Amino acid sequence: MLTFQYFLIAIVLVAAVGYAAWRVWQALRSADDPCSGCPGCNLKRECDKK
Repeated sequence: MLTFQYFLIAIVLVAAVGYAAWRVWQALRSADDPCSGCPGCNLKRECDKK
């Protein structure tokens, strides 16, 4: 029974670390974009035209 609990804890920890790494990767990829996460506005449309 204890082995099964350790297995579940390992799965949860791997998922949490994977999610955190993915979020850090996303943040680093969009660090140079001031409109990161913005759905769009006039300023973004003007910047995209250039």
